[in-house]
Amino acid sequence: SPQAITLPASLNGRIAAAGEEDRYTFTLAKESLGAYTFETFAERVGSPLVARLTLRSAKGQVLATSASAPGARD
Repeated sequence: SPQAITLPASLNGRIAAAGEEDRYTFTLAKESLGAYTFETFAERVGSPLVARLTLRSAKGQVLATSASAPGARD
């Protein structure tokens, strides 16, 4: 199940097996709406990870999705 976090945050993870995922959940109050940056450090640290980010509403509706570009995994 997703791990609850509070923004702002810096997260570190390690993928141990192919297909493994790290999932997090957070809540944004109306007064904290604004711009956020999500960044991965895979290629820069020599990891073969291909990152994918999906933001969902509290009801599970996909709000935005982003995947690493071919040849640039970070």
